[in-house]
Amino acid sequence: MSGFLYHPFYCEENAYHLCMHADLAHREPAALFIRGRDEVCVMWHQRAAEAPGEPVFWDYHVVVLVKRPWEIYDLDTTLGCPVAAKTYLRRSFRPELALPPELGPRFRLVDAASLASTFVSDRSHMRGPDGTYREPQPPWPAIGSGSSTLARFLAHDDAIAGEELGLPALLRRVLAGRPAIAGILSPVPRKIIFLDIDGVMNSVNTRPPDPRGLVDFLDPRNVSVLNAIVQATGAVVVVSSSWRLSMSFAALQASFAAAGCVAELIDVTPEIDGRRRVLEVVAWLERQAEPPAQFVVLDDEFDMPAFPQRLVRTSKQYGLSPRDLPAVLAILAG
Repeated sequence: MSGFLYHPFYCEENAYHLCMHADLAHREPAALFIRGRDEVCVMWHQRAAEAPGEPVFWDYHVVVLVKRPWEIYDLDTTLGCPVAAKTYLRRSFRPELALPPELGPRFRLVDAASLASTFVSDRSHMRGPDGTYREPQPPWPAIGSGSSTLARFLAHDDAIAGEELGLPALLRRVLAGRPAIAGILSPVPRKIIFLDIDGVMNSVNTRPPDPRGLVDFLDPRNVSVLNAIVQATGAVVVVSSSWRLSMSFAALQASFAAAGCVAELIDVTPEIDGRRRVLEVVAWLERQAEPPAQFVVLDDEFDMPAFPQRLVRTSKQYGLSPRDLPAVLAILAG
């Protein structure tokens, strides 16, 4: 996508112009107004964070949600733009942390047509007591005419436009891949591979002399075994490797595709405790609308005391190899 408008500190106007962008018209764009229950909302993976991994406390934020597939356009995130909606919601709001309700997000979802007919931004909220702007204004004209309606979109009890949603309901919707029926539609259970990378998708012998990135650490021999598993079972992949912490989900997907991997990467596990990976796998499972039909954990190092029968430990010397196939296929077959 090209030609979109961006100006820092004016996320509502950035989102408005994204919703009106011709490149997104066929994907039914909608503005997603985000705020907390108590005038503050905690978000991770924002460019405004003081340090990587640190949260940002916004009074509100506005992004764009599109369909086919469900993706989020947030011009202020470090997760990529666009990014899969389920990934954005989980990594930006980290439901596994069970934050106090007053810090959790609430959403108002407003389709582009309703937004165009009701949203007015006169930028008065950016003026200080002396009338001067706290931050420089965008170079484009203010949106609409008359008094600002931004506060009404952020209010919990104003019916100006759109639909009010909590995080669980919004996650269920984007996981289902289509609008939820009465807010309770769940995705069809799938077979899941929790995938480590080092020692699984490569071995101690995989040492590229001049690596360009992850793609050079995905050994074709190990990729071919993973492809065989996916083709035999229809399983999809959730990345549990620490590589997920140093690159965006979109970059992970691109690297696997460039390496010839046919597996569908659907998500990553949450970051909780790098020394106890089982906690991160458990957290991912617990926040699903329905449990997977079957799942297997492929790892060369970490134990899985919560479900040892679902762990296939690979050899650091070979990585994922044909000798691992019987065990993996038996677990996924149930």
